[in-house]
Amino acid sequence: MWKIYGKTTIGIEIPNDRRQTVHLSEIIKSTAFQNASSNISVALGKNISGNPVVIDLAKTPHLLVAGTTGSGKSVAINSMIVSMLYKSTSKDVRLILIDPKMLELGVYDDIPHLLTPVVTDMRLAANALTWCVGEMERRYDLLAEKGVRNIDSFNDNVETRMKNYQRLLLL
Repeated sequence: MWKIYGKTTIGIEIPNDRRQTVHLSEIIKSTAFQNASSNISVALGKNISGNPVVIDLAKTPHLLVAGTTGSGKSVAINSMIVSMLYKSTSKDVRLILIDPKMLELGVYDDIPHLLTPVVTDMRLAANALTWCVGEMERRYDLLAEKGVRNIDSFNDNVETRMKNYQRLLLL
């Protein structure tokens, strides 16, 4: 895995004929993950050199996970969710999880980080997306009003400290 120069995207290279199992616990215990200051840091795996790869979703707000059937997309998404839960509390981060297959994300139904139960009905998913767009626009207006660029600066502002806003993540 590597950051693509000049972009906020990463590239993944799989050169080995023999796969090596990467355990999530190994990445979570790594110095890279432990020293990551963001509460929305996620463990992605290892790079071609075998070093842990950890990204801050605040700096990489859009992430596309793609692959063929059985290639590990669900495992990757679950690893990202679990690693983020290690770093954050429900006071820091709220999640909206959309599960079109109705069997991948149900294990998270009882976590306090959920803003709403896991969405499995696609009509409700459309409503969730519409709500997210409205909330995003509302927050952009608040940030502009206070003259700040991001939620951290907004929350650090003396005037707004009583109105701490949680990060919202849609998966």
